Amino acid sequence: MLSETFLAQLVEVILTRSAFSGVEGRWIQAVGLTGSHARGSATPYSDVDIHVFVPAEDIPAYEVYALRRFEDHLLSISIVTMADKRAELTRPESAIRTVPGLRQMRVLYEAEAGVLQGLVQAAHDFRWEPLQPAANAFASRHLCGLAEEAHKALSGLSRDDDSTTLYATYGLVLGLSDVIAVAHGLLQATENMAFQQVMDFMGGHSTWTYAFRTAAGFDPQASVASRGRAGVALYTQTARHLHAIIEPQHQDVINKAVELIDAFIRTETNS
Repeated sequence: MLSETFLAQLVEVILTRSAFSGVEGRWIQAVGLTGSHARGSATPYSDVDIHVFVPAEDIPAYEVYALRRFEDHLLSISIVTMADKRAELTRPESAIRTVPGLRQMRVLYEAEAGVLQGLVQAAHDFRWEPLQPAANAFASRHLCGLAEEAHKALSGLSRDDDSTTLYATYGLVLGLSDVIAVAHGLLQATENMAFQQVMDFMGGHSTWTYAFRTAAGFDPQASVASRGRAGVALYTQTARHLHAIIEPQHQDVINKAVELIDAFIRTETNS
């Protein structure tokens, strides 16, 4: 656990050494601690997640993200604006991560009393229901976009091209887990548990989770081809799971991808 002395010294360095954070102290509105150290679940290998809040306008150019060392700790420093963070609360694809991050945030410094605490409170007051229509639209659009990865995986599988197959499978694993999380409003307190959270939601013994585990590499014995086949199967299962919210303009692309995957699997099964 980080000591109060450590946190006080860190804030002092952020406010007085512009080269450390990448922004001059006079521009800093607030500093917040989030991540595992804020939750109390840090390990000796955990980084210290720091958000430095600056105004939305008139500030000189700065790095939006930097890694630094401070007293034998790895620091992840994100330079953000209050406006951008508030906007993230209105978009389902960012809200699933921003809301838990702000809810766990510890306010370390405020140039003006309540400026960051008000944002933290907005996260605590957040409700998912108003974002559900936008979440459905995101899931439909993103699933449509992932049809390209499904096509690439099929191409790799048909040519025994492990590199193409595996790269496309990575895209499907990451993308389809995100589609499920957004479609169902699964707020992610930590990205480290994002996969497990989605698998738990879909059911530990479901065909979706079985395909996901194989595609993602949880089974060390699975070949690249097995992972690729699981990846495209995962696409079809996700499309069927979300069929009720797929928008008309996306149906042709998604349905054709599913049709090609089903035909490929049938051919392999019968050969």
